Amino acid sequence: MEKSTTFCFYFNYFLISPTANPMYGDSLSQECRSCSGECASCYSGDNSSCYSCRGNYYLEYEKTECKTFCSNENTYKESLTNSCELCKYGCATCFDGQFNSCLSCLSGFYFESDFQVCKSCPNSCASCSSLTDCDTCNPGYLKLANECV
Repeated sequence: MEKSTTFCFYFNYFLISPTANPMYGDSLSQECRSCSGECASCYSGDNSSCYSCRGNYYLEYEKTECKTFCSNENTYKESLTNSCELCKYGCATCFDGQFNSCLSCLSGFYFESDFQVCKSCPNSCASCSSLTDCDTCNPGYLKLANECV
C-alpha cells in the first residue's frame, strides 16, 4: 500500500508529513502536527483552531470551532461548506438558507406560516403580526386600533 503525504504550511516553507490527516505547521517544534479530528484544516491542534470542518462537523458562524450543531440560534447547517451560516430573508431562525425556510422572524418582520417566509412590517410598525396588524409603532407614530398612524 502506498503511503499518502500531507503538506503543511509553516511560514514560508511547506513541510511534508507521511500521513493523510490534516496538519498544521507548529512554530515551536517546526514540525507538522495533527489537527483536531473535527478539523479539515487548522492553525493549531485543538478543536477551536479550525479553518474548515470534516464529515458531520460544522464551522461555527464567525468562529473557528467545529461542532455537530450550530449553537447560534439564527444560523443553520450548510452541508455544502460544512459551516454554520446566518439565516436570511428576515428569518430569526431557519432550517436552511432558502427563502421559504423560516421558523421565526426578526423584529420588523412577521411570519407567514403558509409559506414559511418572513415579510416586512409596514414602515410605521416596529413589530407586527400581519401586514394590517401592527403590535408596536416606530417613533413618531401612534397606535390607533391595529394601525400606526
